[in-house]
Amino acid sequence: MKISLALLFFIAVTATAQPLRIATYQYSTNSRVQNLEPLAAYITQQTGRPTEVKTYLNVPSLTEAIQKSEVDIAFINTFGFLLLETGTTPYPMTAVAALWAPDSAKNSYKTLIVAKRASLTGKWQQLSSHCSNLKLSLVFPASTSGNLVPRLAFNSIGIANADASFSSVTYAGTHRTALLHLLQDSADIAGMGSAEWDRLSEKERAALEIIWTSPDIPLGPALVADRLPPQLQMQIRALLLALPKENPAVFTALKSAWTEGNAAVDFVPVTTVYYEPFLQKFGSKESVHRIIDQFGR
Repeated sequence: MKISLALLFFIAVTATAQPLRIATYQYSTNSRVQNLEPLAAYITQQTGRPTEVKTYLNVPSLTEAIQKSEVDIAFINTFGFLLLETGTTPYPMTAVAALWAPDSAKNSYKTLIVAKRASLTGKWQQLSSHCSNLKLSLVFPASTSGNLVPRLAFNSIGIANADASFSSVTYAGTHRTALLHLLQDSADIAGMGSAEWDRLSEKERAALEIIWTSPDIPLGPALVADRLPPQLQMQIRALLLALPKENPAVFTALKSAWTEGNAAVDFVPVTTVYYEPFLQKFGSKESVHRIIDQFGR
């Protein structure tokens, strides 16, 4: 069988091309590598470029790698993207797409603020007047639903600085542990992703009260490196946007990497302004950016 010179050239270029570095961040013991590997193989198949998948220990490690041009395609959470956007360090990537779920989806991505039953019932709007006596449990600093959104919610009712306003603020490490802090009397109030509430037993829920529920949180974006050839950037963007229809198995594997992504049915094109309507619900642009920026490197 004869092989054309053009095909030989293509094979040679593909074999020597630098792999496209696809990266995300780890949550607890979930590295998400297995979820991204089918996408990596699909990108190689569609573009002819080799790929490699890497997970970083946490969101700050991923944002630092992005700023250092160590990543070609990144999947980051909403808070991490906002930290990149509002920070002073340039980052050479562009948001191209985000997972999307309809408003009616079961288990959509929300924050809950929960208290021990009856202790704060009906007192959400008056929380600022007695929060100095309450211990607050959050998830971890770079969590969107377990740190950023609770702080934004507090800001919207006059608690501009949670650390100075509550008697203590503790990071539980996981959404589940934040709820356990309430059940174990280590906290009086806690903020976490809504999916964790559904995993509680009836007995556990009976001891707790949801005092605030957020609007749906827009999911974090996929980022593509600006240094890639423009045609390749457009190809990756188009590939992601078409993925739910063109390769549902790869799409399902990818979205399953995030609990908050399980209800997603599509990828939608995004830019920075995609997140503004959500942020505007919590106060002035200046106050919201102040809360975001206090967690920047």
